[in-house]
Amino acid sequence: MRRRTFLEASLKGCLVPAMVERFSAAATAAQPSNTSDWFSNVATGRSVVRASHAMVASSQPLASEVGIDVLRRGGNASDAAIAMAAVLNVTEPHMTGIGGDMFAMVYTSRTKKLEGLNASGRAPRALSVDYFRARNITEIPLAGMEPITVPGAFDGWVALLEKYGTMKLADLLAPAIDYAEQGFPIMEKTAADWEPEVGKLERSEAARSTDLVDGRAPGPGEVFKQPNLARTSRELARGGREAFYRGAIAKQAIDAPRVRYIAGRDVMMDNELTGPVIADLVSRGHRRILPPSGVRHRALMGGGQAVGIDPRTGTLSGASDHRKDGLAIGYQV
Repeated sequence: MRRRTFLEASLKGCLVPAMVERFSAAATAAQPSNTSDWFSNVATGRSVVRASHAMVASSQPLASEVGIDVLRRGGNASDAAIAMAAVLNVTEPHMTGIGGDMFAMVYTSRTKKLEGLNASGRAPRALSVDYFRARNITEIPLAGMEPITVPGAFDGWVALLEKYGTMKLADLLAPAIDYAEQGFPIMEKTAADWEPEVGKLERSEAARSTDLVDGRAPGPGEVFKQPNLARTSRELARGGREAFYRGAIAKQAIDAPRVRYIAGRDVMMDNELTGPVIADLVSRGHRRILPPSGVRHRALMGGGQAVGIDPRTGTLSGASDHRKDGLAIGYQV
């Protein structure tokens, strides 16, 4: 609908005809002679983002703002990514935070090298196959303690900072600590994702007191505070990796009776002993792939073969005859 037509249709329902006629005449006079160039040819929606010096992207405006601020203060992309991830840990608590996993692809312009970081958590040391067999559990449950891995995200943040970053961890965590302590406005999508989980959160006193407001999920625009997360983040800013995997935070995490029963008291040390993996990305022709943990890379390779990518050369073969060979290669990676 052209601008003139839209305005006429909108105004006729609320203004007298004389005003509509005068407004229409003014619109006609101001309209370019080539009506095809008027707003009808401009796509509506979010504009393309362009920048001359630097750019960040996240699912939360507050996190993106923090990333830009880090770059303005002289930090690099790795510094900005860590600071943004910490803020997302606060503003989107239902997503992956310090209790989850972390992956990164890093390109260093000086060396022209592309590397991948895999900081996914491992299964707790005491969570063996025998544990599942004894309970007749044939697949990983969707809820409970059994599907939880040793958190790898914070280990990944520290590894990323140590190898690529330039700023202090405390400085990068400071904005997240401030939002956790002072509060932040809940976004519409976050509120919509939060609401369906109220039933689950109510079952735990810790979750109920931490993640609910008077027994309900916070609504859009409501300022939400996370004082416990603020205290945890301050401890991490002071103690780093040691505080998370061996210090007070680790002790509190494994003190719950059910955690001890399933994982054993050395659960939090697992990730420190194995550590995140930093490696050159696997080349598949013009594509570069960070192999996921376990055998999940088979899905990537199988998907490539489905569109005719030869797993042995990375080139387009036009057929999917190499599927079996590709999966075999996947097992050997």
